[in-house]
Amino acid sequence: MTGNSNPLLRATVPLWAAILLIVLLPGIIFAPPLLSGKTIGPFDQMASMIPGREQSNQTRSWDILQADGALQFYGWRDLVFEAHRTGKQPFWNPYQLAGTPLLANSQSAGYYPLHVLIGKLGIPTGTAIVFLAWLHLSVAGLGLFALARRLGAGIEGAILGAVGLALSPFAISWSALASVMTTCAWIPVLLAAQLALIQRPSWRTALAVTGSAVMLLTGGHLQFVFYGLVAWLIFTPIAFFTQPEKPKPTFSALASFLAVGIAGFAALPQINPALEFSKQSHRQSVASAEGYKAYQSSAIKPYEFLGFLAPGFMGTPGIPDNPSTEENIPSTWNMYAKPGGNYAESAIWLGVPIVMGICMLRRRQNWRELSPVIAVALAGLLLALGTPLAQLLYFGIPGFSATGSPGRAAIIFVLAACTLAAVAIPKTPSDSNPTEKAYAYFGLLGVAILTILASTRLGGIESWVGLDLNPIIARRTTDTLPILVASLVCAAGAWFAWAKLGWHALGLAAALIAHLIVAQTQILPFGNPPKPQLPESPNQRVAFVNQKWDFFAPPESGIMPPNFATTARIMDIGGYDSLIALSTVELLKSINAGQDAAPPTNGNMMFVKPSLDPASLSEAGVTRVYSKLGVDNLTQTDQIGDIRVYDLAGPGLFTPSTVTIRNITTEGFTVSLAEPGKFVARFRNLPGWEMTDNGSDFSKVSGGQWIELETLDKALLAEFRYSPPGYLPWPWLPSLLALLALISAAIPNKSLEFPVDSVEENEPEEV
Repeated sequence: MTGNSNPLLRATVPLWAAILLIVLLPGIIFAPPLLSGKTIGPFDQMASMIPGREQSNQTRSWDILQADGALQFYGWRDLVFEAHRTGKQPFWNPYQLAGTPLLANSQSAGYYPLHVLIGKLGIPTGTAIVFLAWLHLSVAGLGLFALARRLGAGIEGAILGAVGLALSPFAISWSALASVMTTCAWIPVLLAAQLALIQRPSWRTALAVTGSAVMLLTGGHLQFVFYGLVAWLIFTPIAFFTQPEKPKPTFSALASFLAVGIAGFAALPQINPALEFSKQSHRQSVASAEGYKAYQSSAIKPYEFLGFLAPGFMGTPGIPDNPSTEENIPSTWNMYAKPGGNYAESAIWLGVPIVMGICMLRRRQNWRELSPVIAVALAGLLLALGTPLAQLLYFGIPGFSATGSPGRAAIIFVLAACTLAAVAIPKTPSDSNPTEKAYAYFGLLGVAILTILASTRLGGIESWVGLDLNPIIARRTTDTLPILVASLVCAAGAWFAWAKLGWHALGLAAALIAHLIVAQTQILPFGNPPKPQLPESPNQRVAFVNQKWDFFAPPESGIMPPNFATTARIMDIGGYDSLIALSTVELLKSINAGQDAAPPTNGNMMFVKPSLDPASLSEAGVTRVYSKLGVDNLTQTDQIGDIRVYDLAGPGLFTPSTVTIRNITTEGFTVSLAEPGKFVARFRNLPGWEMTDNGSDFSKVSGGQWIELETLDKALLAEFRYSPPGYLPWPWLPSLLALLALISAAIPNKSLEFPVDSVEENEPEEV
């Protein structure tokens, strides 16, 4: 019996409304920029670095990780979409680092099916990035909804778990870096499809596993691909032994590994070039005790669990620590507590209603069926904390030592925790009990009290930059405490409605409000991509002189942030990429007269610095230099505002100067040569270049660091084409498999429906 038999109060949420809610809720974050024409990235914060762009009044504090949305992903997506729109392959970026691989950096995700579709449709890049960010949070939520329902959750519980993941601090903060949630969104979908294959084995459920796996594998971020596969490898065998419904265990076991194997084969055109390129990249590393110490130092620390209920205890990206002062210090204080610390890198936090849901797990819960999810949660937690399990991966898997922080494994912990919370919520009104004891809510209050006590008594944390952290932590506690209390009050209403009264829809509404109160949904920066005001320089390579890149603020003397040249289609000798050829790094080092081209804060950025060697810079094809800093080795020839211009005499991009360039694309370039002799194109001669003259068969290009050719004909049309080593000729296969899985899922089939909720006689059906 429940506390109230009124059908309206005891109504549950219909399936269509649940799906619509999960799809639309991320619009809280992304609808405003879509309507205003802005895109993801702190472009406005870097306005003073862009020639011809006026500095806007910025109250937002700096987040070095969020900046990558503007510095890397906008340019990469722009090139990929352009390639598919024009019928080219997304192989090469001619605008940075004297020409650098595009597909082989992995995070460009050149053959991700949705990127192919966006390119073919011709959707503008900025709009597409925001739309895809919204879509991927919705996909993550729908995947968790399906997974929770297959594990026996009611609709309201599944909605809570779905929103808990889609609007988790992890999912929101990492949306600034497009490849992360593009990849992670498909992990819960893959697990849901896998569970469906175990419970209802058929070619359709096997195809669903293949489709979701191929989306995961082509999402672009290989570290998160790995964590997704770890979750699948843990979840699948345990689910085989613990799920009561196994109609065809042999078929589903074979089909599972075959389905993921087919997805892996289909994704090879994108993944294999990245694996091949990593062998010659600057990020090659050998696992060592010293390297592991540095890797482990970036793991999640105990004090970062202060944000478990309310991430505001750790600060808020974009919000200054003390707005009343002129000093715009970020409020996210873990960045001062450990080198490389960042809100997103530590986002293992869940929020009040998800923790309450976990506290509502009961003795009568089917723990056997939940064991695959519990195992995934434990694995994610142990990896994120940098325990011996992380050490095993670091030393045991080739190349793993070159990956980012172990704290990123938080994604599979958060996913599993949201699933457990979803299953714990009472499934039907008959599950409620007017005499229910408030043990679960007292458990939540216990966690809240411990959090508050820890925050007010936290001491002894040393800052690596010499700041006194105690006042900053105290301000975060003062700011967040009212938010936490308000969320706890709403969570109390949700618990009372679910546990005692059977008011499921109203309980869900209270729980969602409780989550939105603490979720910090407005932390992403949005702006308009730059349009630098520089003299037109077609087919000219330039250099922008920069000295440093700061953790806490954009550099005042900086000019043209790295990779903005790609957006503006300017050829820049510098750049910023996830994988860079080691030989290119050495080239930049020689240009900087032996000085490391990377700033101390980021080993993937390559700057031309004031110490530059003019001869080496000229030999690299650079004929113009822009700088806000004085360059002693050059003679200034012009001034544009506060920007000094230096012209270099040199060979330029091509030798001889009579070369006529026909086109430059993401596949290569075509030139016309009017006279015989030695031809040099000062693009990096990385493995993979081929050429043809006057339409003859392609032959491999040989030579040194530049592309060279000895010509005999007086009139020669030479086409140079780059194909990354490891590329395989079926880039269309991921899109085909994803389309087949989508079509299959759209065909009605009663055998694939979720288990029907049992309801007591005379109880209302879902409305």
